[in-house]
Amino acid sequence: MNVVLRRIGIVTTLLLITMAVPGPAQPAPGGSPLAFFIRDGDIDNHFFRDGTVAAHLLLRSGTSPRIVIAFPAGNSGAALWFAATERPVVFALDGAITPIGDGPDRGVAATIVARGSTRLAMTQPVLGSIRVIRDYMHTRRLPAGLEHRRDIAAAASISRRSADGQHHYRLDIEPVGDTRLSEDGTVLASDAGEIRFRLCAITDEQPLTPIPEQALLTPAAAADPRARQVLAFLSYDEKLLAGSWRFLTYFGRDTLISTRLLLPVLTPRTIEAALGSVLERLSPAGEVAHEEDIGEFPAWRGEQAPAYDYKMIDDDFMLAPVLAQYFLETSPGAGRRAAFLARTTAAGHSYAEAVRRNLQQVLASARPYAAEPGVATLIHTQGDLAVGNWRDSEEGLGGGRIPYDVNAILVPAALAAAIRLYELPELVDSVRAAEAERLLAVWRGAGEHFEVAVEPEEARKRIERYADALRIPAEQALNAIGDEAVVFPAVALDRRGRPLPIMHSDDAFGLLFSSPSRAELRRIAGHIERPLPAGLWTPVGIVVANPTYAVEPELRASFSREHYHGAVVWSWQQAMAASGIARQLERRDLDATTRAALKRAEEALWRAIDATFDSRTSELWSWDYDPQAGWKLVPFGQRSGHQSESNAAQLWSTVYLAIPGPRRP
Repeated sequence: MNVVLRRIGIVTTLLLITMAVPGPAQPAPGGSPLAFFIRDGDIDNHFFRDGTVAAHLLLRSGTSPRIVIAFPAGNSGAALWFAATERPVVFALDGAITPIGDGPDRGVAATIVARGSTRLAMTQPVLGSIRVIRDYMHTRRLPAGLEHRRDIAAAASISRRSADGQHHYRLDIEPVGDTRLSEDGTVLASDAGEIRFRLCAITDEQPLTPIPEQALLTPAAAADPRARQVLAFLSYDEKLLAGSWRFLTYFGRDTLISTRLLLPVLTPRTIEAALGSVLERLSPAGEVAHEEDIGEFPAWRGEQAPAYDYKMIDDDFMLAPVLAQYFLETSPGAGRRAAFLARTTAAGHSYAEAVRRNLQQVLASARPYAAEPGVATLIHTQGDLAVGNWRDSEEGLGGGRIPYDVNAILVPAALAAAIRLYELPELVDSVRAAEAERLLAVWRGAGEHFEVAVEPEEARKRIERYADALRIPAEQALNAIGDEAVVFPAVALDRRGRPLPIMHSDDAFGLLFSSPSRAELRRIAGHIERPLPAGLWTPVGIVVANPTYAVEPELRASFSREHYHGAVVWSWQQAMAASGIARQLERRDLDATTRAALKRAEEALWRAIDATFDSRTSELWSWDYDPQAGWKLVPFGQRSGHQSESNAAQLWSTVYLAIPGPRRP
C-alpha cells in the first residue's frame, strides 16, 4: 500500500498513539433516532440520524469491496477501498450504528464483519469532500497535494485536515476478536473464516438542522415507511439534499422537481425550506443554482465556499411553475404567500425581489426566439457544454446542444407561470405580464423543430435490428407499429439544428407542466404503452431513452443500458409520468379516444412501477433479458460497463408519497 500512496503523492506518517474517541452524541430532542436499511444488489446501505449526527454507511460486497461513510454535514465523508479478492467478500453490519460526538466532532461507529476471505488489504483511503470521493471512484485520481496521516497502534487511524484548513476528518479501523492488523496498518486478516473490525468516522463540519419526520408530511401522504425514511434523511431546514451517498447536498433541479411532485403532501415548513433554498442561491441575474460546492471542495479549485454552479439551463424555467402551483393552487401557499415573499436572503434581498429576478431571466431568455423564431434562437446549452438539462452526463443529449424538454415544454411553462405570478399583489407587473403573453404565443410552436418521423416499413427494420442486437423479443414491438409513421420528438437538436432521433421520456414534463393537445396526448401515451424497442415500456420500468430509431451506430451506442441516461429506468421519471397522466385525466376537454389512450398508458406504467416497488427510492436501474427467465432488474453501477453508481436514497424518488396508483375495481 505504501507504494500506492507514494505514487499518488500522499504523505504517510506512522506513529504509535492511543486513539481518542469522542463520547456519545446527544439524542434528538423529543424524538427517536432515524435508522433504516436498503439493500441494492451487492450494496448494503445503512442510514442513521440522531440529534446532530447523520450518516450513510455503505458496504459494497463482491470482489472489489469498498466502504463509504457519508455525512450531510459539509457533504463530507470517508471511503476505504480494498484490493480485489479472488472470492467475493460479503460485508455485514454487526449490531447497530452508534452515534459519537464531543463538541464539534461528530460521527458514527459500527462493527463490520467480512466473510468470504481471510485477508482484506486496504489500498486507498479517501477522507474529506464527497465530491472528491465521488470523483476518485470514477477516475482513481486525487487532487494534487491531498495528504492523509496514518497512525498505527492496536488500530489504524487515518486523518487529514481539509484543503482550506478549517476542518478535519478521521477514520479509525480497529480489529475485533481474533482479527489481526498488519504492522503497517494496511491489512486485516483472520484465520477464523470471518474478519471483524470496528469502524469509526468523524468530522467537525457544521451539522444541518433536520426537519422532524412528524413535521415533513401531511396526513394525505402515502403510508410508505421507506419513502418516508428517505425523505426524512434528506430533509433539513437549510435545504433538501438530492441523494445519498453521491449527491448529499443542494441541487436546484432536484429540489424543484421533488417539491412540485410532493406538493400535495408536504407541510408548508418543508415546501418553504425547499423554495427558500432555491431563492437563497439565485445568481444576480436570476439563474437557479444547479449545485453547490461546500465544505473543502471549492478550495481545491481556488474558490471560496460556498460556490454555486449555474451551467444548467433547465432549472431556470422550473422555479416559476412551482411557485405558481404553490401560491395559486394550494390553500397553505395562498395564505402564507405574503409572509414568505417578505422574507429576506442572507444578502438582504427580499424573496419577492429574488422571484422578480428569476422571472426577468425567463423573459430575457425567451425574447430572441420570439423575435425571430428558428433553430438558431432556441435555447442552447452554455458555451460548448454537452450538458444543460437533467440528462447531464456527457452522452445524455447524444451530442446535442438544444434540449427538447427545455425549449418545447419548460420555457412555455415558465412563461405561462410568469403571467400568473405577475398578477399577484406582491409581484404585480402588468407590462411584463403582457410581454410574457406575447412571448408565450410564439414559444408554443417551438416543439415543431424537434419532430422525427419514421415510416412504418423502416421502423420495423430498425426494431428488428435493435432487438437482435440486444437479444430481446421483437414480436410485440412489431405488432405495435401500425400503418402510420412513428412520430416522436427528438431528445435534442445537434450543433447544426438537426433532430437526434432518440425516443425519450421527457414528454412527461409536458404532462406535468402543460396541457398538450389531444393528438399529443395520444402520441405520448402510445410511447409509454408500447414495448421496447417500439416504445419505452419494459416489465421492469419505462426506459428514459430508446435508441432504436437512430441510424448512426455511434448514436445508438451512446444510449445503451450501461449509460447513465441511456436505455435505463429512472424512478422519478416514471413518477412524473404517473402524476402527469393523472393530471391530464382531470381535464374536461378530452374525447373518449384520448382518455382511453391515457388510461391504457397509465395501467401499463403502473404495472411496471408495481413490479419494481422494492427499488422505488433508488436513483435508477438497468435490466437484463433471458429467454427463459424473462426481464430482470439490474442495480445500476454493479455490472461491468455501467457508467456510474445509483444512489439507494434519492430525493425525487420519494415522490410516490404524493402519487397514489390508479383506482382499480
